Amino acid sequence: MIAGPRDDLSRALDSFARLVDDDPVKLRMSCAMGMTLVACGPDGATASAGGDGADSSGRDEAGAIETGTAATTIDPSTDDGGPACVPGQSIACACTDGSMGAQVCVADGSGYEPCVCDDDTTTGLDTGSTGVADTTGGSVDCLPDDEPYPGNFAIDSPDDIAEIAPYSVIAGSLQIQGAAITSLEGLECVRFIGNQIYLGDTTLLHDFTGLDNVEIVQGEIEIGHNQGLQSFVGLSSLTSAGWLSLYDNAQLASFAGLDALTSIQQGFSVNGNTSLANCTVAEFIAGLEQAPANICVQDNLADECPDDCN
Repeated sequence: MIAGPRDDLSRALDSFARLVDDDPVKLRMSCAMGMTLVACGPDGATASAGGDGADSSGRDEAGAIETGTAATTIDPSTDDGGPACVPGQSIACACTDGSMGAQVCVADGSGYEPCVCDDDTTTGLDTGSTGVADTTGGSVDCLPDDEPYPGNFAIDSPDDIAEIAPYSVIAGSLQIQGAAITSLEGLECVRFIGNQIYLGDTTLLHDFTGLDNVEIVQGEIEIGHNQGLQSFVGLSSLTSAGWLSLYDNAQLASFAGLDALTSIQQGFSVNGNTSLANCTVAEFIAGLEQAPANICVQDNLADECPDDCN
């Protein structure tokens, strides 16, 4: 028997009921994403599940779900030129930390304002410009997190720091390299690095002061061939990294400054740091809440703790 429109609608309603599972938050989210049922229709009219232009996931061209570093923001509209929403109407939206926020229909009904989470952000990060303290006790104005530096950035002279200084988020990698780098002051705005941070081939840089507000490095932190580096002071806000690699830093003797780092997800490599004792490395690993499976410790300052490279 050939199924008619009523049969299709019944099946859609049954599928929708299973999806929602009596959860009112999911119901509001599904309505916003174009799954327009009787309960969702702005004018109370009966409509089929998944409006015109919707694909099999319940997304339509005008109300696409944007994901990534930002919270889920719903911006539905209508094809007939009518209002997309009722001015002042509030719907649920998803924040990146898994919590629920809300977004409000703008005054002309053309769409919804950005998702506002419990901490008044759209990403779990800031969306308004902020001020942070610099190393001299003054204040630096920082760009909001939804205005990231879009790619990779290299610093090989002090003049380069001024260009990246206002950014809170670097979408790509940050490379800091060369004997001309004697200080990282001016980078106080940076809080999130989407890929790698590399520090290498410095001679007079002693610590990381200036990167005091970096919280997350999603990729690798690679630190190598820094003759004067003595500690991690300046990285006191760092909580998470994908990989930590330390090699050939002759004066590096401790992990002082990494007290907040609790998670290294992918790997940890410590090689050829002749002032850093193996047992100091072992104690640091033991203090992590999430230690990686891939660990290699060798050719550092020899003590009773053996080299271990798995």
